[in-house]
Parts: sequence; C-alpha cells; structure tokens
Amino acid sequence: MIELCKNTDPNAKGWRPTRRPELDVLGHTRITLQNHVERLEEIKQDYVSQLEEKKRYYEQLKEQIKELDDGSLFASKVDGFQL
Repeated sequence: MIELCKNTDPNAKGWRPTRRPELDVLGHTRITLQNHVERLEEIKQDYVSQLEEKKRYYEQLKEQIKELDDGSLFASKVDGFQL
C-alpha cells in the first residue's frame, strides 16, 4: 500500500464513482468494520453479563441484611436522640 502511494502520480484523479471517498472505500473497509462491530457486541455482552451477576449478588446481600436486621441498631440510635 505504501509503495502504491509512493509510485502514484499525486496529480492523478482517483477512481471515485460516487465522488464521495468515504462511500467509495466502504467496500474495502466493510469487513474490518463488521468485525469491529461484532467485537464491540461481544464486549457489550460480557459487560451486561457481569452487571447481571453483580446485581444478583447485591440482591442476595440485601436479602441477607434484611434477614439479619432486627431493627435494634436503628432503635438504639433513635432512643439516644433527644429533642
């Protein structure tokens, strides 16, 4: 690619059927872009899975705290507070 760029006449007109370079190179970059999108989707799915796992873990902790909490900690703080 570098050699091709070096050996090409800088004044030569490029082949651009749509006259929009970003669209004309899409055929060459499509596979790379598609692979990139697929990789991003895999990363997203990994993060979503991790998030769901952490949510389940915190819900379990929350339930354990509710089971262990008899209200005495809050009550003792309220009893010690005077108006």
